[in-house]
Amino acid sequence: MLLYRSKSDCRSTPDHEVEFRRLQLQRWFGWLALLPLGFGIVLYMRYVHRLRIRHHRKVRRRFYELTKHSKRFMICANHLTMVDSVILLWAFRSIPQYCLDYRLFSWNIPAFENFSDRFSWRIITFLTKCIPIERKGTKSHIDSVLHKLTRLLNDGDVCTIFPEGTRSRTGRVELSNATYGVGSVLNNVKDCDVLCVYLRGDSQESYSNFPSKGESFNIEIELITPKSDNVGLRAVRDISMQILEKIKEMEERYFEEQRTS
Repeated sequence: MLLYRSKSDCRSTPDHEVEFRRLQLQRWFGWLALLPLGFGIVLYMRYVHRLRIRHHRKVRRRFYELTKHSKRFMICANHLTMVDSVILLWAFRSIPQYCLDYRLFSWNIPAFENFSDRFSWRIITFLTKCIPIERKGTKSHIDSVLHKLTRLLNDGDVCTIFPEGTRSRTGRVELSNATYGVGSVLNNVKDCDVLCVYLRGDSQESYSNFPSKGESFNIEIELITPKSDNVGLRAVRDISMQILEKIKEMEERYFEEQRTS
């Protein structure tokens, strides 16, 4: 079964090799659907929802310059809307560029409950390299998702993870709400860089399902290589906090620039 139909499907933990073959098949279908589906989503964002990315060419150029020498990298960002990962994909490359190098079209892990009630959304998430996760799922389910991300990164794919785990309820990066999944994955991936991203719309004050119509986004990106001299859970926590602290630092710089501009 290719599409998750219920929570029981989402919670199941099949053989890792069988599951990875599913991901390879999902990747193939996604690449075939990328041109019509990708252009449709971009057109909707630009001309129906009227979203805009400030200095878009500069953002794409910086993304290319920062990642062109990285054999492996993960994208980690702050989280305010349900479509942050879509906006980031649009921000970093064009649809034709993704067609030529589909590896850069990153895997994402949306919450299963956010799209499970609409069949059309389940199809779209399947075709856009999404691996659903149930936030209150069993430990075996969570571990299965993290194993998939680890395998994908080790094979050279790109994955997007939000270190806070959910949309910030205060509208700001909260270090106290850090989840350690990102550290758990990176602790098992050799020589993996992290593209830290701070994304914020001009009118975004708190979390929401979708951005406001006509929203303009500011995007800042920095590349780091988190490392830890610790082992086990201490290393996982250390790596996770390095990433979230960097994103928090970028947020503070953003608001300082807003105050002085």
